[in-house]
Amino acid sequence: MQQYITTINKEITRKREEFGLETLELGQTLAQKRMKQAEDALLKAQSDSSYSAAYDQVCENTLSLIKGYETEDYASIRTMANALEEANAGLFKTVVAYLRQSANALVSYEAYK
Repeated sequence: MQQYITTINKEITRKREEFGLETLELGQTLAQKRMKQAEDALLKAQSDSSYSAAYDQVCENTLSLIKGYETEDYASIRTMANALEEANAGLFKTVVAYLRQSANALVSYEAYK
């Protein structure tokens, strides 16, 4: 049975790509992917015309959390999402969504431990 896991996973990935569905890289978790997407969205938000220096501290804290992502501390991720939402819900909407999805994925992993 173990021999077929790789073959089955490759076929599932191929079909997901064929139908335009999201896939993960080999060994990547959904939480990791969402954290990377949050980082990219945050960097994009920082270049937006509505971004101001008032958001620098919360953005630096969030980027530190993301770049040092070796944690399964979903509470910290949710706290950062809330801080960004409080700073400017519109500007950081995408970042907040990715952070919350990452935290939710981490919570779901707990069920399987």
